[in-house]
Amino acid sequence: MISTSLRYFLEVARTGSLSEASARLHVTVSAISRQIAKLEEHFGTPLFDRHPRGMVLTPPGELLADYARRSALDAERVAAEVREGLGLRKAPVRVAASDGLARAATVALRAFLAERPDTPVELTVAPQETVLKQLRDAAIDLGLVFSLLPESDLRIEKSWTAHTCAFVRRGHPLAGRGSVTMADLRAVKLALPSHNTIARIVELLHVEERAEAAGIFTTNSFTVLCDYVRAEGAVGVASDIAVRSLEEDGGDGPFVVLPFAQPDLHKRTVQLYAPTERGLTSSALLVRDAIVQAVDPLVAETQ
Repeated sequence: MISTSLRYFLEVARTGSLSEASARLHVTVSAISRQIAKLEEHFGTPLFDRHPRGMVLTPPGELLADYARRSALDAERVAAEVREGLGLRKAPVRVAASDGLARAATVALRAFLAERPDTPVELTVAPQETVLKQLRDAAIDLGLVFSLLPESDLRIEKSWTAHTCAFVRRGHPLAGRGSVTMADLRAVKLALPSHNTIARIVELLHVEERAEAAGIFTTNSFTVLCDYVRAEGAVGVASDIAVRSLEEDGGDGPFVVLPFAQPDLHKRTVQLYAPTERGLTSSALLVRDAIVQAVDPLVAETQ
């Protein structure tokens, strides 16, 4: 456990406010001020610049905050390991995933729980920005997200290449095609993800190059997108990894993946991240391995 003074210091660093830290810690402002003053006396330098709008870390304060965060995370990891070693109730392994990767994460956690039913797991489905923030706050153990560029302040556990593709339900007129072009999308219903750059490109081409629109449906939910493609016979646009994650073990999925004839039209990566400043517990390491084993087969055809 970190000392009381460091704990109070970290809360002020997080909130930038003595009063907000006081409310969160359930201690008086004066008690927090005394602990910070003791730290500043000990190090012989101000740790905060005091402003009317809040407390801002000085450069020495930033160094101390980094140390305190690492210490707190290490203490949490060791406590979890001790609980596991003693056979006590284990801390949950916390995972967050982008919407299109939730199915792959679920498959991985099911496989983990089949082997370790005594270890609880938590899966949060959230936008990429939320997952990255949770990782930076060390609120989760692992994050699975789509990314254009790697995040330098997070630790990459595994990375995969993902391609934007079209997909249709089985039996669709385009289902037998080896690939599609933008021209193939001019006379069909389209289902597009609102958060995807390629969706904007397709939408513009779809509107500008075709006189008669068959309909464009946009959503921020991969589940809703798939439901629309299935019900309306539309052509969906999504990540090939996300679509392939819907395939059942040993069988075909409900959709046919149609790569774009321009393979580099929109390429991203899928990143499996962990917080940089905290090691993974033995259970979290097993969950990491399960996620890798779940995602690897989904990209085998695109490498």
